[in-house]
Amino acid sequence: MDTSQATIAGLITVIILTLTLTLPGDKGLISVCKMHHEMSVMSHKNVELQTQNHQLAKKAQLLRNNSNYIEHVIIKEMNMVRPSDIVIILKSKKN
Repeated sequence: MDTSQATIAGLITVIILTLTLTLPGDKGLISVCKMHHEMSVMSHKNVELQTQNHQLAKKAQLLRNNSNYIEHVIIKEMNMVRPSDIVIILKSKKN
């Protein structure tokens, strides 16, 4: 074997060893790519949760301090009416 063939064989061996040691495993390239994807998904979920948390905090603040909002929630979510409201009951037609 001449020196050029030995050099090529040595380079191929180094490349194969490098790929074998760096691609698989906990700290390998494949694992790093998976972790990067998971981090991206979690980051997106974190933004959604922060937005939801902000909306809930705003709603809690309104429920603590705004009597008009409290009345609105009671009327809407509990199907209640104000004492001054007129209730009209409509009967549905039976077939």
